[in-house]
Amino acid sequence: MCVHIDFKGSWYAMPISKTECRQFIRQVANKCGLEDIILEIVVCGDRSSISLNENYLNAKSPTNILSFNAEQSRQLMQVTQTLIPSSLMLSPLTSDASELSENCLPKQKNRAVFIGSLVISSDTLQREAFLYGQDPLSYTKQLIIHGFAHLLGYDHGQEMDIFCEQFLSS
Repeated sequence: MCVHIDFKGSWYAMPISKTECRQFIRQVANKCGLEDIILEIVVCGDRSSISLNENYLNAKSPTNILSFNAEQSRQLMQVTQTLIPSSLMLSPLTSDASELSENCLPKQKNRAVFIGSLVISSDTLQREAFLYGQDPLSYTKQLIIHGFAHLLGYDHGQEMDIFCEQFLSS
């Protein structure tokens, strides 16, 4: 199994190291039966989060995490040049949308497939962890699994909660 994670942005502001994040996502991917995937994780601040949230969800506020499946990530690359600094830009990963099933799971097992991008606001993450009285590392893992679940096709609700809980309780 090969899980490649393309890290971008201000990781110094994150309560999880790239190594810990990579290990956690590999555990999740393994439990989900995913092999040979590529995932992009971008860390930004509230300003970039507000811009992205406004453009894609029509919400004029920062958010903790945004998930963009492979096709949305490609569209995002074309639009974000004016929204966020080039150092945080999503990279043009080479994957064809036809390689993905409807819920973004790889169709081919022997070839790495780009499943999408997660954009995390470190500002919002830190603020919410404090407000909710949660350990920042645990809260970061909650957000990552939440965003990953969206990439797998889950919407908010009981099914998504059950999916996320299985990774957070172990």
